[in-house]
Order: sequence, then structure tokens, then C-alpha cells
Amino acid sequence: MASIKEIQEAIDNNTFDPSKYNSKQRRAIDAAIQKGLLTGPSMSELQSQRAGAARDVATMDEAVKNPIGVIATNRKLIRW
Repeated sequence: MASIKEIQEAIDNNTFDPSKYNSKQRRAIDAAIQKGLLTGPSMSELQSQRAGAARDVATMDEAVKNPIGVIATNRKLIRW
């Protein structure tokens, strides 16, 4: 597992990937966050942020391939 410093840097840089750690390691990281050894959102929040970013990237990729279709199905992307 990465050091506390490496994990903190990844959290700070938004490059932390919870999926690279097993459940025991994720629990240890979450405990470190709760104890204040690491600063940042909880593991569940980090996982949600990561999933949201993946969805955004997928939507942007689809928009490049099919811009009209994405606009028609996802009007919230349009900023008038």
C-alpha cells in the first residue's frame, strides 16, 4: 500500500483511485481520514466523485462522436 504522504498527495491532486485498494485497505484509509491522519472526503465520497468523473468523461466522449444525440438526450449539458 502507498504511504500516507502518497495517499494524501493523490487525494489533494484528485488522482486517488479507491479501486486500486482492497476493502481492508480502503477501510484503513477511511479510518485515517476519520482520525485526521489524512484530510479529505470519506472513502464513499471519493468513490462517488470518481464514478461521477467517469460518467462525465464518458458523456464527453459520446458528445464528440454524436453531439446532436447527446444534446437531445442530456439537455443539462447545454448552457445557454
